[in-house]
Parts: sequence; C-alpha cells; structure tokens
Amino acid sequence: MGISSAIFYDNYVFCGLTVAALIYAFINQRSNFNLIFLYIIATYSSYNIMVKPIHDFNIVIARNYIYHQKAVGPLSWIDIIFFAFLVFYLAKTLITRKNITRINEFDEYGFIKFCFFRDVSLSLLSLLSFIVFLGHDDPANQAQWINQIRPYRGYLYMITIVLILRDNCKVNNPTKLLLFFCMIDLINYSSGLISSFLFQNYTWKRYFLNTTVIDQDNIYYLSITYLAYFFLYILYPKRFENKKLLATSGLISILVFVNFYKYIYVIILVIMISYTLINFIYRKISVHAYIMIAISIVFASAFLSLFLNSTAIETRKGQLNDYFIAVENYGYYAQLFGIGDGGYYNIISDTSNDGGEMKEIDQEKNPFIRTAIQFTLIQIIKPVGIIGLLVFVLASIAFSYKFLIRFSSGSILEFSLLSFPLVHFLLEFMFLSPTPLNAVVGGKCFLLSYALRQHIRESKQRTM
Repeated sequence: MGISSAIFYDNYVFCGLTVAALIYAFINQRSNFNLIFLYIIATYSSYNIMVKPIHDFNIVIARNYIYHQKAVGPLSWIDIIFFAFLVFYLAKTLITRKNITRINEFDEYGFIKFCFFRDVSLSLLSLLSFIVFLGHDDPANQAQWINQIRPYRGYLYMITIVLILRDNCKVNNPTKLLLFFCMIDLINYSSGLISSFLFQNYTWKRYFLNTTVIDQDNIYYLSITYLAYFFLYILYPKRFENKKLLATSGLISILVFVNFYKYIYVIILVIMISYTLINFIYRKISVHAYIMIAISIVFASAFLSLFLNSTAIETRKGQLNDYFIAVENYGYYAQLFGIGDGGYYNIISDTSNDGGEMKEIDQEKNPFIRTAIQFTLIQIIKPVGIIGLLVFVLASIAFSYKFLIRFSSGSILEFSLLSFPLVHFLLEFMFLSPTPLNAVVGGKCFLLSYALRQHIRESKQRTM
C-alpha cells in the first residue's frame, strides 16, 4: 500500500476509534470527563509517530494534527486546548472558591510539589546557561530561543491537570476506574496496531520485527502502570486483585515487550527493586520474591549485554562524545552547568546507521549540529551540566527514600498506580516537557491513587 492510501485509511481508523473512546468515556466517567478528554486526545495523537516519511518530514495527518499543526505562531493546537482549560479553571477557582480538593489529598506523597520545586530550580539554571551560551561565537545564529522555551510548555500542561484534579477529583471504585483506563488504553493500542499494518512498508524495524506500536511515546507513558501491576502480580500472587485487570495488563505488557524497547527493561527493574525495598523495610517480603528478583536481574543483564552493542547505544555514545568535545571550547561554565535547552553542539561522530536519530527535515536545515542528547537521565547534562545532573539525581534519591519509608500499605494496586510518577521523577523532568504526556498520564495515576485511598478509608469507616 502506498503512503497516500495508508494515510487515507489511517485517518478513518484514528478518528473513528478516538471518537468511540470519547463516547465510552462520556458514558462511563462523566464526572471526570474533562481530565479524561485531555488524556484521550493527548495520548491517542502521536507526537513521535514511527512512520518514517511522516516522521522525517513532519507531514501533518489526523493522528499527529494537534501536535504538528500550528495554531498561533509557534503554538500548536494542543497548547491552545490546554490554555483554554487553564483559563477556565483559573477563573472558576477565583470566582467560586468552593469544593476545591487540596493538592495533598490526591498527591499524598508529594510527587507534584517535589517535581515542581526541583524542575523550577533547574529550568532557571538552564535559562542562565543558555544566556551564557549565547555569549559565545554563534555566527549562524543557530541557537534558538524557541528551542529554549519549548520544554517550558510542560508547566502549562501540568498546572492545568492539577487545577482539574483539584476541581474534579471524584471518588470512584479504584479497580473499576483502572479497568476503565485499561479499556481506553487498549482502544489506543488497537488503533496503533491497525495502523502499523497499514504503514507496514514505512514503520521502523526493532531488530527482526516491524514495530506494532505506532506511537513511540505510548511505549513509555501508557505501559508503566500495567507493567508494574503485571510483574508485581508475578512476584506477589497472593495479593492479586482482579482477573480482568491481570488479563488486560498482561495483554498490554506483551504488546509492549514484542517491540524490544530497552527503556522498558530499565523501568521493570526500577519498579520491582523499589517495591521489594518497601516490603523489605516493612518485613513483608517472601523468600520466593528474592529468587524472582535475582532472576530478573540476570534477565535484565543478559538484555543489557546485547543492547550495549546495538546501533542505538553507539549513537548515544557518539552524541555524548560530541557534546563533551564541544563544551571544552565553551569554557568551564558550560562543562559544569551546561548550555541550556536552546544550545547546540557540532556533529563529529558518524551515526548515519541510526535512521531514527534525526529527522531528515532537520538534517537538511542544520546538517552539522545537534540540539539534544537522546539518552534517558544523561540528557539532563546538556541543559544544566554535570552539576545540574548531580542535583537532579541526589534530590530524586532523597525523595525516593522518603517515599519508600512513607509507603506502608503494601498494596500492589496503589504501587502500580504510583509507578508512573515514581519512575519518571527518577529519570526525567515532569514539568519540563514539550508534550502533555507527563501531565495527563500523571493526572490519571493521581486520580486512581486518590480513589483507592478514599475507597480504603470508606471501607474502614463502614467496619467501625
């Protein structure tokens, strides 16, 4: 099938299943529909679509329209939608001042507050580093302010979601609510799966298979909660909650695994070790869990030994090498505090074997420069330097310790719900993001966790 025909049919698949999901959400979760509406349009649409000609040349189709079609200046339609919700809820909060949920009610462990103060501090450092970078010789004017401020849109997304949660945080049966989100996400994965067959001549190959998840971000953002639930059930089967939830979580986990994303194995390891530490602290862990953890570490080590020699890893090594060569010329400040999000560095290493490293349209515009390091966690070095990375890591470790000590319920369900913010505040910024995926998926997890705690409290009150 040609690319034009594939796009034509994909438009119908995407629009049809997105509308179906919205109708299903309106019928089943009307009280939380505003949050779920933003969740659906943000996650069903593709920011990083894994169809090479569309990705390489920023071709606008229905599936990526809200991200890549500009509405006003540099702002896309997703920015306008979130801005409209922000204005509405700010006005409502200022006018009514009634029935407002306090932040710590749905964020009991302080994820949002911690990430906000950490990310504000480092975003200010990134801005200062970029201004210093502009002071260096830049005859081609390739350092762009738009690249510097693009990640700051994450504040718009996250603050909007927090305001919606404060206004619309409704109590639901947590298992039913999670099953509802499972269905929403399964529809999303089904949409991508159908389109991966439509675009099969143009999708990326992961080792020996064509990718079956059309949106690269869905691999990371939508799967963490279900991976956590599925693998924690394997470790702790006696605490199992719901067979339907296990079936849907298992299905999503299998679909994710067959795409061979290295980051997934890191996530699983972080989740299982974190939960094992919690149980160890409260002496709830069984002997078989130690055996499973040992097997998992061996399993992860075997995969890492393969991945360390992969093209993708070689590309990341080349990017890091090029960056450190570049900052030597920028002076000690750049070496310690980075060059900001808008800074760039020259390409030296040959990474042409990695077809997904850079879009062709970007190569045509700026064939000799890079504006980012595509390496989880390590990518923080570029905007805020080694000092910023150390601050990020140490702050995250300190908060992790606090979370592990405070988390005493031992509930598989609640831990799987909190696994998304746990992993993401450990590995990347929550408020500094060019897409709303951190915000909407985090919002889903906070809503579910809040519903679970309310359900537990009400159950205890009924038994008293």
